[in-house]
Amino acid sequence: MDKYQSELRDEPTIPAKTWQERQSEEQRKWEDERGNVLNSFVENVGLIPNNCQKCLSLLPHIAVRCRSCKKHLCWKCDFEVHSIEPFHLRCFINTEHQKWLNPNTFFDKDWNFIMKGYFIFM
Repeated sequence: MDKYQSELRDEPTIPAKTWQERQSEEQRKWEDERGNVLNSFVENVGLIPNNCQKCLSLLPHIAVRCRSCKKHLCWKCDFEVHSIEPFHLRCFINTEHQKWLNPNTFFDKDWNFIMKGYFIFM
């Protein structure tokens, strides 16, 4: 047992870092990861493009973002595409927030929520 205790005493000790050194190290780590954080944010939140990515009509800072299609759509194209693709993950986004949409939720031309039914063929 004494052999192991002497080995532990003989190991070099790691000097403790000062608060300033720890802060500098964390700042350097943050600078290294900053680009990754920004890219992840943009991918997940999504910026609203100026035009619908299907028909190219102008979007008034409002869109339906489909994570399955990977597109931002106007109300009309959203209905055309997703009335036949009900299992896509869609989200209503504007400049203030985003809201996940149910498969039967769509919009009218004034971006008011409307509910549409589905026919299921078997």
